Amino acid sequence: MTRLDRLTWPAVQEYLEGDDRALVVVGSTENNGPHLPLGTDTLAADVVAEKAARRTGVLIAPTIPWGNSSVNMHFAGTITLEPNVLGDVVRGICSSLAFHGFRRFALVTGHYGNVWPVASVAETLRDQGILVAQLDLWRTVERDCRDLVVTKQMPFGHGGEMMTSIDEAAGGAPDRERMSVELPDEAYGLKYYRSYPAVMGFSAWDDVTETGGVGDPTGATAEAGQEALDRVASALVELLEDLKDAPLPAVRSFA
Repeated sequence: MTRLDRLTWPAVQEYLEGDDRALVVVGSTENNGPHLPLGTDTLAADVVAEKAARRTGVLIAPTIPWGNSSVNMHFAGTITLEPNVLGDVVRGICSSLAFHGFRRFALVTGHYGNVWPVASVAETLRDQGILVAQLDLWRTVERDCRDLVVTKQMPFGHGGEMMTSIDEAAGGAPDRERMSVELPDEAYGLKYYRSYPAVMGFSAWDDVTETGGVGDPTGATAEAGQEALDRVASALVELLEDLKDAPLPAVRSFA
């Protein structure tokens, strides 16, 4: 059993006798193009966490299905949390689990807007003696899966080929009849989205794309998506193993 919320409290206590690691998935409910479910980020991050948990035995905390998604609020169904609210939710989960004895957390972030709220929380928890690391799912995909795409332009775009492949492999069932190809000019909005994290812009997504998607999803395959999920899960396993042996940070007070 890999899910914390499906265990009894004595079972969690027994787990803590041998391990103090936990996985926390931070997803989103937002536009991912006209053909992908709003929960694609959450679904993909959940699958990666499950794969890694099965290989390591690390427990997964209940998934956070909302994120900092104000960029996508033009598109129906998107739900957003303000960055400070999202940070408070993540902090509350980790602090609650730390009270019971968890000390090492790997946060799987399924949406780029979640990265900085999570990073802020990690800094705060570090100074309380709690070790927190973050895996940015889509940046890991882009780093490790360039050989899996077939389209030349924007294969890693929001709602593009690779995202669609991963959604299909994860069981999200993309609507192929609603697929559209949109390759916007890399003017300010898209240019500085694509340059993350070195230089960042913060344009609303409807200033970048009419459909909510960027790229050509028509070449997507479940096989490519499955391989991508496996590769990201392997990166997460490596992180979890490093966390297991890493020393806990010293408690620091700046008051």
